[in-house]
Amino acid sequence: MQAQVLNGSISLFTQTQVNNFNYTEVTGYVLINGGPLFNGGDPITDLSPLASLEKVGEFFQIAFVDDTEIILPNLVSVEENGGIFGNTFNITQNPEATILSLPSFTTAYGDIYIQMAKLETIDLPALTAVNATRFTILSNPELTTLNVPNIQTLASWLRIINNDKLTEISSFNNLTNILGSLEIVGNDQLSSITGLSALMTIGGTLRVGQNPQLADCCLFQPLLETPGAVGGTIISANANGCQSISQIFEYCSPCPWETVDIGNPGAGNAYDLGDCETGFTINAGAANNSPGSDNIASITQELCGDFQITTQVASITPNGYAGLMARESGAAGSKMIGVYSNHSSVVRMESRSVTNGPKAMNFFQKPAPYWLKLVRQGNWFYTYYSFNGVNFSFVTAQYLSMNAWKSVWPPSAISRAQQLRLCSAM
Repeated sequence: MQAQVLNGSISLFTQTQVNNFNYTEVTGYVLINGGPLFNGGDPITDLSPLASLEKVGEFFQIAFVDDTEIILPNLVSVEENGGIFGNTFNITQNPEATILSLPSFTTAYGDIYIQMAKLETIDLPALTAVNATRFTILSNPELTTLNVPNIQTLASWLRIINNDKLTEISSFNNLTNILGSLEIVGNDQLSSITGLSALMTIGGTLRVGQNPQLADCCLFQPLLETPGAVGGTIISANANGCQSISQIFEYCSPCPWETVDIGNPGAGNAYDLGDCETGFTINAGAANNSPGSDNIASITQELCGDFQITTQVASITPNGYAGLMARESGAAGSKMIGVYSNHSSVVRMESRSVTNGPKAMNFFQKPAPYWLKLVRQGNWFYTYYSFNGVNFSFVTAQYLSMNAWKSVWPPSAISRAQQLRLCSAM
């Protein structure tokens, strides 16, 4: 029998009615409800006879169907013809369904609502637009796979809520604009949302909360930094790292340190910044023993005005030194002052008061200088040492006038809190 267009609406309550379905298009609504109050002892267990359906003009609902797979291979769109039920595409309360697959579905002009107790996979590979109020994926406790790779713009809200086994949102790779709100709430195992990294604007509220495994929300930082990119923001009750807007900025800001070879690197310098927080490793390939030259491996950050920086030299190879340095620039021969330790009872001090002039070197007998501190106040620099990082003792003070007064170039390094552990240096 040749499939045809139904000018009107249709309700299907039994498997027999589903078997007799023979349309490519329904201009009105399609209501499929296999609930016991409607099916007359003929429950709906197989939706494959709907394979011919390509277009629905109004409301489309599939509910209380016992088929394990809801697959509509040729459905392209739910159109914008209004009607008594509006334009919602509602797939809910299908107790046995584990797969929802609409491989040809490109456009929804109404809300999409998906809620099923055993649903494991949502596959909407061709969907490019939802022109409605809400796209809701709600309370699917078994959902593990969400595939929506080609959608670019949502004229609706995107709501991903209470999906207990969903661990990642990885497939909205082309989604750049949400005209409504984005809600990611109450997903117990969700730990990755990298699939939303293309987002440029959210017209409504960005709400991310009650996702106890979600620690990385860094993809939202560019949105939060751009005026007008987000209508409002609520971030709370996620894992540490994504518990507030301020925490996103704290955890996601780019590493403020960069590696700089000063002077001759000799056999070559190597650096490991790790996580940029807990400690750095430096391997230097040149000696820095001559008063007339700088040959230094450094991890640097620009600081302006007065400062205080502290480092722990966790380990050092024999005959090596590591510590803190302030320089006028990264050029060899610039004005500088440095304080270094080699885990002996010696604190080494260096300073250069004239650009390209010789360095003054001094050695101070100080027990267990495992921690070093460098403080700048105006043109004065003060150096300290400590064996435990808590109780510091004074080493010396140096008056040094620099033109810029704005760069700190420590051959070890410091964290954003101005304190770090130098894991090792060679």
